[in-house]
Amino acid sequence: MDNEQIIWTFLKGKGFNDYAVAGIMGNLWAESGLKPNNLQNTYEKSLGLNDDQYTAAVDNGTYTNFARDSAGYGLAQWTYWTRKQNLLARAKAAGTSIADLSTQLNYLYEELSSNAAIMQALAIADSVKAASDVILLKFERPKDQSEAAKNRRAGFGQTYYDKYAGTTTTQQRESEAGKMGAKAQKAVDYAVAIARDDSHGYDQVDRWGNPNFDCSGLVITAYEKAGVPVKTNGATYTGNMRKVFLKTGFTDVTSKVNLKTTAGMKVGDVLLAEGKHTALYTGSGQLVHASINEKGKATGGATGDQTQKEICVRPYYNYPWGCVLRLSEADTGAADFKSVGTVTVTGSAVNVRTGGSTAYKVIAVAKKGDVLQYDGTQQNGWYHVLINGVAGYISNNYSKPSTAAGFTRKVTCNANGVRIRKGGSTDTAILTTVRKGTVMYWDNTKQNGWYHVKYGTTVGYMHPDYVTV
Repeated sequence: MDNEQIIWTFLKGKGFNDYAVAGIMGNLWAESGLKPNNLQNTYEKSLGLNDDQYTAAVDNGTYTNFARDSAGYGLAQWTYWTRKQNLLARAKAAGTSIADLSTQLNYLYEELSSNAAIMQALAIADSVKAASDVILLKFERPKDQSEAAKNRRAGFGQTYYDKYAGTTTTQQRESEAGKMGAKAQKAVDYAVAIARDDSHGYDQVDRWGNPNFDCSGLVITAYEKAGVPVKTNGATYTGNMRKVFLKTGFTDVTSKVNLKTTAGMKVGDVLLAEGKHTALYTGSGQLVHASINEKGKATGGATGDQTQKEICVRPYYNYPWGCVLRLSEADTGAADFKSVGTVTVTGSAVNVRTGGSTAYKVIAVAKKGDVLQYDGTQQNGWYHVLINGVAGYISNNYSKPSTAAGFTRKVTCNANGVRIRKGGSTDTAILTTVRKGTVMYWDNTKQNGWYHVKYGTTVGYMHPDYVTV
């Protein structure tokens, strides 16, 4: 794929709508021509370096004024010193060039997703022009912000929209819909629509949508409206949601996600701090929740949303959440299940459950002697297996793995100069550096979201941005 296809696919993968992706790309084209090694033209002469020479000099350390030289650089023509400094730090941490496209795209998303106003504006953009103006005025902020400049950038974006919106987008939406489940998406759509309708505010007394909600009222109602009878089955507040949701087709996937980074989370996941707060994960590093009224209190406010923040979509944060619940239809596990061995059932009639304890819902019964596919992961010592096309957990007291998992799952490095480290952070020692396309093996475990991989005789951790499973 060329750069424009890679960028379109990356941004769509982050959950941006077609207008937003096109608006972003139109601005990136205006800034850099979608070239990640692009040095601002006026600085090529003053520095005596072209794009490639400047990039190489920064990468090899012979040019040390990258952050402070005020020269625009890269896809977004990052200019301000702190932004360039952060880009350089990200490249160094990953062991990549500052011109690495993957590094810059991840940095671009990091900047965008940290700005709630931009993310909300892009989410509701109803045209390429609207999205393009958001990026021009709130993110790029060029000197020329005239109507002519706005129209020119929107025109670039419209070209990408016309080229890709009817093709890649349709396929991707169908794929994502299959992964996340229709009901999970309906629940999120309902909650987001409530957040955008200021007739609904926050209140813990009037909490079931007539017209206000509190946090649990919103999440429970969203899934009830989507056809999942959690309210009918007795869910009434954050203190009993987990118990009822698990009995109504949800699985506790806390062990599969990173609560700090959202890695592993899917659209529709219920974020829950029992007895305290709950929200729905909407994808793209965002959540929707009913927060607090305009007085900063749980009751006594005016009807409706007085601040546009009482019920809102906002960047993800860790409350901290005690658990993450996922509707089973959103993750039967079959599509993502990667077998690395088998488990043989040793008990006569053994329940397979949605989670790793007897508190979870039974989804199947395995017979003695049954051989089940096993992905090498466990929850509370229970093996994660596949039975009748559905992933679940079987007690290790009544089953035995017949093949050790080990480093058997093939993964690939997707960038050049990426470091394998001793632990799951940039603070740990570098063990080796690998190139783009390098094949490694993963044992299905992570540390702080970093993949535990084996390359030759080297065993260590690689940042998730640079691993393709």
